[in-house]
Amino acid sequence: MDMGSYLQFVFALVIVLGLIALLTVIIKRSGFMPTAALRKGGERRLRILEFAQLSTKHRLVLIRRDETEHLILMGPDHSLLVESGITSSPNRESFAQMVEETSKGEPVQ
Repeated sequence: MDMGSYLQFVFALVIVLGLIALLTVIIKRSGFMPTAALRKGGERRLRILEFAQLSTKHRLVLIRRDETEHLILMGPDHSLLVESGITSSPNRESFAQMVEETSKGEPVQ
């Protein structure tokens, strides 16, 4: 192959990648791709607190919705709710708040 063929290949590749990027932007702006819904204050209601990999295909996930935690076993074919309605302990809440304050540089009392 000569240099002209390589330049033609690179030029075609750049055009195709540009078209893919343009199509992605159009799809995102048209509303076809779901985005995370936020409440008015911008606070998220759903968080992943922790996860533990049990095997290559299974993991335990602890999520929080509002003030309630749920433990879910996730696998390739199905998910199983292990425990629901877990309330977080006050010690863990105060510890999490202390960690946030120290990461911001504020003194902890």
